[in-house]
Amino acid sequence: DSSLLPPPSLRTVVLGGGRLCMHPSRFTLLFVSTLPFSIMHPPSPKSLSNSIFSAPAALPASTSHSASSCPLFDGASDADISRAAEILSKGIPVAFPTETVYGLGAIATDDDAVARIYEAKGRPSDNPLILHVADGEAGLRRFAEEGTVSGDVAKLAKRFWPGPLSICVRSNPAQLRGKRAVAGLETVVLRVPSHPVALKLLRALGPDTPVAAPSANVSGRPSPTKAKHVIDDLAHKGLIG
Repeated sequence: DSSLLPPPSLRTVVLGGGRLCMHPSRFTLLFVSTLPFSIMHPPSPKSLSNSIFSAPAALPASTSHSASSCPLFDGASDADISRAAEILSKGIPVAFPTETVYGLGAIATDDDAVARIYEAKGRPSDNPLILHVADGEAGLRRFAEEGTVSGDVAKLAKRFWPGPLSICVRSNPAQLRGKRAVAGLETVVLRVPSHPVALKLLRALGPDTPVAAPSANVSGRPSPTKAKHVIDDLAHKGLIG
């Protein structure tokens, strides 16, 4: 539903494991985690139960709004994941949880969207970003030079993806050379996160659609492990609210 998309002035969306909050400010959409997110190691598939998407958490005080002005949606639903993917495709950054910390993501091939990440974080433009993809093999075929990697790299990817392993390879010049996300370098760093929300979001975009996503905090500040950390940090910079 295009009526649920944010206005062009929107700068950042925060996607947690739970609720989508729409409120009448210039930052119209916030996904708020349903419980404090602090998983610092990749969980096993058996540990990924619906409990992480259970009872809604309260909105942080800095962004609280009345229920009448803040319709809530289930951020773990396929429909809301699709909305977040559509927002990303419109060039608006989305903050989402991974198995390590929250990342601030934008489509890596969209230079304007990537520029918004650098602006939000106050990050030097010569500091490249990690690209997140849903399918490691597809991502390496598209973004590695000549579409291939060494046997050792392929073994590492097969063993540790999805998970908190980032792999640096020479990039495919037809796809990434000159893009802001790689900061002018001839290499690219790829990762396949294992957090279920991150994977659902990436899969909604496509198996090899790259989302550049550094930690969702102002550069120099602690990396966020809760949606509240993201909101508080970006609000401090005047980027949300």
